[in-house]
Amino acid sequence: MTNLPDQITELYASTKGDPSVGISGESALIKADGDFLIDIKAIPVDDRVPTLEEFRAKLEEAFAVVWEDPVVVRFGFELAAKD
Repeated sequence: MTNLPDQITELYASTKGDPSVGISGESALIKADGDFLIDIKAIPVDDRVPTLEEFRAKLEEAFAVVWEDPVVVRFGFELAAKD
């Protein structure tokens, strides 16, 4: 994870589903109502990536409770970097 933004404003959770049999995956967008979900500047520099990865893992666990397939969580800045 490089070039972290100052804040995380949205994240996406999704499953792959099984396109081979026409089953689409589940997906959810979590977006900050206010300014941000996570203020990265408030996290000590050496703890930023581990903190975000721990947050991601907890969200994947939480969504796995309601979705049967493995869950992938991506932060908005990660998806923007792919475009």
